[in-house]
Amino acid sequence: MNRYLFYMIVLVFIALMSVQQVIFLDEAYRGSLMSILLAFIAGTGFIVWLTRLFSRFPNQGLPEIAHRWLPRPLAVPFLLVQSALWFATGVFPLLYMCEVAKRFIDPDYATNEPLALFLAVIVMFVNIHSLSLLYFIEIILVLTLPLLVVLCFKSYFSDQLMSYSMMEAASRILEAPTYGAFSAAVLLFCGCMGLVVFNRHIAPKVVNLWYLLLLSAGCFAFLLTAYFIPIGLFGADGIQYINYPWYAVADTLRMQYGFVDRILFITIPLNIFTTLALVLMTWHVGLQLWKSVWPNPRTVWGNLAIAYVPIAALFVFLEMVENELGFTRVKEYAAYWNWGQPVGAILVLLLLSFAARRSKRSLGGGTGT
Repeated sequence: MNRYLFYMIVLVFIALMSVQQVIFLDEAYRGSLMSILLAFIAGTGFIVWLTRLFSRFPNQGLPEIAHRWLPRPLAVPFLLVQSALWFATGVFPLLYMCEVAKRFIDPDYATNEPLALFLAVIVMFVNIHSLSLLYFIEIILVLTLPLLVVLCFKSYFSDQLMSYSMMEAASRILEAPTYGAFSAAVLLFCGCMGLVVFNRHIAPKVVNLWYLLLLSAGCFAFLLTAYFIPIGLFGADGIQYINYPWYAVADTLRMQYGFVDRILFITIPLNIFTTLALVLMTWHVGLQLWKSVWPNPRTVWGNLAIAYVPIAALFVFLEMVENELGFTRVKEYAAYWNWGQPVGAILVLLLLSFAARRSKRSLGGGTGT
């Protein structure tokens, strides 16, 4: 199994969890658990299906596939819509992290100051080579993933964990699922969608099914941890009134024999690094899809102009709306966004299935002649 595919799936799962966790914990007594179980099944099938479809097109990304198998009047709007979806995917974790910075790092921050700092880093590195970005993601995960595993184990052995609250939440497993919680959970399994661009460079072969199932099971275990631990610490009723459950959990834990007493001091840098890596990945994918619909410029300045037009527009837009947004609106907009996100993934699957079938037929016809 190509390790970079593993990195993309894990990065999306970790970085989006803090936002999505708020959404499905709001419905802890209204079908969230059944929604999570269904999302695990659907997400596992999506990972297997998408990975195997992309293995049929080695060293090709979505732009190459769309331009080859769709007429240009359809390929260009399709790629532009996919580009917009990828840009929007990175917006919500970025805005959520800005709210976290203003609440937990320095309440005296100016309204737009955290956003300006994060955007400055993103703008500098978003247009780097795709392989360089994959190397950066690898470094971030090697540094942060062990700390996250320690945090999860530490939370399970906390003296403040109320097992009866977790059992009460588990007893609601038969309640009917909701689409809001399902879409929030299934989006966590969509890290393999990064293959729409990175398949040009890593070109995963047909991977062993057991590796994909093991990876999906590990992500599911982390998802259950993110669901049950906050409920065990604060109760299913109390967790609905906590705006930042991921950080509230970390702030209740202590490292008795560690060099850092409060786990929160470890969690915040961990989430900042993973969120920045996620936004870099999603905006890089959106940028590559955007650039694929335009002819190659002949000058360096032309290339930079095409590359940074959408980034500059996002920069101005976010700086303008940051004054009007708060945690509640970010959560509401993220919930609305989750409703439509599966549609974009399904469209990609349909295109890949169509292209794979047409490619198989053309190969079969050529062999017959």
